[in-house]
Amino acid sequence: GFDSRIPGTLIEREYHTRSEGEANYLYVLERCVPVRDIREHYPLLPLDETVAIAEALGVPHAQDPDTGLYRVMTTDFLVTVLEGVTLRMRARAATPSHTLGQPGVQARLEIERRYWAHRQVDWGIVTAHDVPPVMVANVKYLRAYVAERSLRVGTSDGGTQPLSPSVIQRITTVLTPEILRGVVALNVLTEECDDRLGQAPGVSLMVARHLLGQRLWPVDFTRPIVAWDPVPLVASRLPQEEGGVQ
Repeated sequence: GFDSRIPGTLIEREYHTRSEGEANYLYVLERCVPVRDIREHYPLLPLDETVAIAEALGVPHAQDPDTGLYRVMTTDFLVTVLEGVTLRMRARAATPSHTLGQPGVQARLEIERRYWAHRQVDWGIVTAHDVPPVMVANVKYLRAYVAERSLRVGTSDGGTQPLSPSVIQRITTVLTPEILRGVVALNVLTEECDDRLGQAPGVSLMVARHLLGQRLWPVDFTRPIVAWDPVPLVASRLPQEEGGVQ
């Protein structure tokens, strides 16, 4: 009842999610630094292996209600992460917490767990309790401008054109030392930057959201990122010299 088609920012393709919980987990995954790839509703193959696991457990395997034929099972997310210099897989089932006690859900999850255990792939369950709502809200606020290609400005003929790299760099240079002071509200800083550089209203805020989404500033994503407050910073990651970026 909550099917969504979400344009990717980490990978340039459209993601398909089937619940709000899946969508929120996807938003957070895209902004996790070690994540390199995300595959949703990844099919567990071969079918005869999952059927054998179900038979060994003495639990029913997923079936098509109309034909009675066994249905290929899927894992909600198969995530590729970088650990050191090694790419590893992480399989995750995004499941509402209130369904975890249902026998059918327990059977499905145990089949998944054993399937991935046979392949020595880390598997786990993710519920809404594992996805901080503040982080989800932050990602939703920033994701429209994560990709540099999304930074566009209006033209005299009513169209749009990409914001030039030189303008992006100038805005970054002006904003960075002020952002790292963490004193003045984001919208005030960006409005002053627009005035200083002769940009149209909103251009500097657009670039700021891009830089925040790319984690180019040491931001605490567990605290709300809103335009009317200073950007929440991670104190332990602040640079020693004013104006630098780590």
